[in-house]
Amino acid sequence: ISTAQNDFKKIAANFINISGMSDYDAAQLISSSNTDILVDLSGFTKKSRSMLAAYKPARVHISWLGFAGTMGYFNSSPLYDHILADRYLIPEASKKYYAENVIYHPNCYQPNIEKRAKLFPVDRKSYGFSDKLFIYASFGQSIKITEAQFTLWLKILKNTSNSILWLLESNDICMKNLLAYAEKNEVDPLRICFAKKVSLEEHINRHQIIDLFLDTYPYNAHTSTSDAIWAQCPVLTKSGPTFASRVAGSILTEIGCPELIVESDEAYYEEAIKYATDKQSLELIKNKVIRGKEGSALFKPQLFAKNLEEIYSGLISS
Repeated sequence: ISTAQNDFKKIAANFINISGMSDYDAAQLISSSNTDILVDLSGFTKKSRSMLAAYKPARVHISWLGFAGTMGYFNSSPLYDHILADRYLIPEASKKYYAENVIYHPNCYQPNIEKRAKLFPVDRKSYGFSDKLFIYASFGQSIKITEAQFTLWLKILKNTSNSILWLLESNDICMKNLLAYAEKNEVDPLRICFAKKVSLEEHINRHQIIDLFLDTYPYNAHTSTSDAIWAQCPVLTKSGPTFASRVAGSILTEIGCPELIVESDEAYYEEAIKYATDKQSLELIKNKVIRGKEGSALFKPQLFAKNLEEIYSGLISS
């Protein structure tokens, strides 16, 4: 039993482990318990139980958080009744592309705890970086780095002096491919650095020495974006039409930093160059991120939960 399971047991009136049950048997149990709301936090990801919803075992079925998109249809009907989002994540004009009824949380759809890693001073030299370097970084999963995205990052490096790109350490094949591609595109592979796996606390804190976090497209950094914001690190993102490409924009909208959201590669490039060459612009945006982190609802879980409870109550009463 995991620590997380034990934590849930402490706060749940009833905790029932259905991992050993078939979907049908689990659905029968849920139905016999007169469950009002069934929330799927995984969607179509590994080891999920999303097809339970096909049996309609609860009064209301909601897809939220774990899957960045619609769950589609099953037997000509939406698999889930609702998808929880926010107004940046799924604009009104995009609702037609979702099988589910879109319900809007008044703040960013992503819940974030307030008791994250405590920030402490970090010395660049402890990571082998000089104070004169401009550090671009992207700490999302390497699977999100497309050829087009990496090419754009290399273009940014080519046109900024004293800059590096700091990525998360990945498997050997991936790292070798990235370095070889950089060299092929006339960028010194030494300018591509890899951050080793460390504790969560250290990982969050090392964001503080990053000058600008470069987001990925078409699949944004999701949790990694909120990690960066917690460490007061600006995140530059490109938003597109899909759920997965709008999460970082949702977070930045919540903290009041829309200037860090662009909609084209050209604008992404121009902004990345601007912050590396204009110290005043960088200082202003860093200060704005700090104010947004402290003044927004992003890291206020009690407020998030209160608003979520009101949404749930409204769905049941209707």
